[in-house]
Amino acid sequence: MLGPSIISGDQIQDASASQNPRGIGYVVDLQFKPAAANTWADFTAAHIGTQTAFTLDSQVVSAPMIQEAIPGGRTQISG
Repeated sequence: MLGPSIISGDQIQDASASQNPRGIGYVVDLQFKPAAANTWADFTAAHIGTQTAFTLDSQVVSAPMIQEAIPGGRTQISG
């Protein structure tokens, strides 16, 4: 069951995908707009060790584990 969205797509300033330099698969780099960067930092700090879902058109495309707080407005999804 998905919870409410905390950041919408219009709060993403930049996104890019590339092959994972450490092995098989891809990584997606995201840069959030300032307000969303603060939301993401607070959310990740409060949810270390849990999964979060990234969705596109209401479909989960990735559900990574939050390993640490992520301040600064940039994040990377891998795996």
